[in-house]
Amino acid sequence: MAEDPDGAEDSDVIRLLSRAETLQRAGRHVEALADLDRAVELAPEEAGVYEARGALRHNLRRYAEALEDLDRLVRLDPDDGWGTVLRAMTLQELGRGAQAIADLDRAVRLNPADAAVFGMRGEALRVAGRYAEATADLDRAIELDHRYAFAFTVRGHTHLQQGRRSAALADFDRAIELNPGYVQALVLRAEASRGLRRYREALIDLDRAVEVDPANSWAIARRGDTRRLLGRHDEALTDFDRAIELNPDAAWAVARRAETYRTTNRFSEGLVDFDRAVRLAPGDTWTRSRRGEAFRQLGRYQEALADLDEVVAADPGDTWSIFSRAQTLRDIGRPADALTDIDRLIAADAVHDWAFGERGRLLIALGRPEEALDAFARSAAAGSTSPLLDVGRGSALHLLGRHEAAMSELDRAVAACPGDAALHHQRGRIGLALGLYAQAENDVAAAVRLDPANARYLFGRGLARWCQGNLPGAVADVTQARALPVPPPDQGRRELETLTGEVIWHTVQRHDASAGRAADLLLAEGAPAELLREALDGLLAVSRAAPERGAAARQLIERLQAATAVTRRDGEP
Repeated sequence: MAEDPDGAEDSDVIRLLSRAETLQRAGRHVEALADLDRAVELAPEEAGVYEARGALRHNLRRYAEALEDLDRLVRLDPDDGWGTVLRAMTLQELGRGAQAIADLDRAVRLNPADAAVFGMRGEALRVAGRYAEATADLDRAIELDHRYAFAFTVRGHTHLQQGRRSAALADFDRAIELNPGYVQALVLRAEASRGLRRYREALIDLDRAVEVDPANSWAIARRGDTRRLLGRHDEALTDFDRAIELNPDAAWAVARRAETYRTTNRFSEGLVDFDRAVRLAPGDTWTRSRRGEAFRQLGRYQEALADLDEVVAADPGDTWSIFSRAQTLRDIGRPADALTDIDRLIAADAVHDWAFGERGRLLIALGRPEEALDAFARSAAAGSTSPLLDVGRGSALHLLGRHEAAMSELDRAVAACPGDAALHHQRGRIGLALGLYAQAENDVAAAVRLDPANARYLFGRGLARWCQGNLPGAVADVTQARALPVPPPDQGRRELETLTGEVIWHTVQRHDASAGRAADLLLAEGAPAELLREALDGLLAVSRAAPERGAAARQLIERLQAATAVTRRDGEP
């Protein structure tokens, strides 16, 4: 009997398809793909070979090639419902959501009782943001198959995106009950827990997800971010490194690694990652806002404002970015503009204790201490127990001339945070205003010990020493301070000027000395021209802010003006 060549060819195709399936299960995808290529050569008009190769290419993320196979499959067999679903999934991965939904509409007509088809369309509708339609499809899928874990997971994800975390958790719990190793459900349940700040519960789910699928970059990156939020930065970085190694184009993981670097003051590495993440996902406002904050912390204010302005324009409800922009505006000496942003947050009901606290600090900068005290009171009523409230109240009371009450506030703040250099410095400033020069020197010296490279603290200690007649010590401190940057320059300069003037004024006032005697002390041998000019600028600032002091300080101002003119002629900078 003669051999049937068509039958032999069919047998070869069946054998190749079977072997390709076995190779795929063993993870030998290259060999499987070679078998499927051969099957297509042998049977170019057989729909099944295109379905098998298209599915493998899809799983290998070779979506464009997969789509070619699946287009061919649908042309050969228009009634192949699963082939249509598979093509829809591929279109979804290629960002062609509308075409994917059209394919799934057709698949539903072909298979109106298939739970999987409703589940897939529900997922496509969720991605498109059509949540009500997605939920209806997923309800139908679950009605058709009450053990369909995928449908519970996608419905939970739909709830989560609408802020319905309790409903989301119930669906994720059911999906995991049906399939305890379901990585997608574990990761999404962790996301819901993270949204409720239940980070330890989230970490348990993410550990399990990574245990099930050690190469799942999504799960590893989410675990890294959860560890970041728990302050476990080294472990977080290890996870991010692994996730990015697995998927170098994962902008989300790159951005979160950058944020970890930022929060641990590794700004150079952070900016490299932020820039990379922006290139990978130019429209991601989260990344731009955090990069803006990094620029702010580095004193690169114009770059910070460029990022933050763009984010707020794209998302006017982004409270984190509005607050960061307000801090940037405050840092560059624009407290009125910063206050506008803070008031915008409060008007939008983004009312947190920190918003009122920041409002109070800005009002102090604007010379409105009574309103500042009201803002601090509202911050406390909102639940704030931060020592910064004591500092803010102390500063406001200081501006109102209630120095003893101000000192009490700072005493509480320092007791709560003895390692905070800024608190010691602020208490020292109030001590200077009260004429408690030795105590003030101790406070500012503590600030210098905690932060020896801070020009403002060194200058403050120099002033405290000057007030006690220790001119060599004052000169040494001021000389060292002037060699250091004072970030932010404009704001820092104004603070130094005003503080200098206040100290000189209180020296004259509390020692019952004449302005001439104070000027003689300043003009004594060894007093640097820079100190004289700071003193003059400070006195002028005090005189402008409090005209009643101007007449009493006029003699000292005149002598300092003459002295600074002499030193400039002598070639001092």
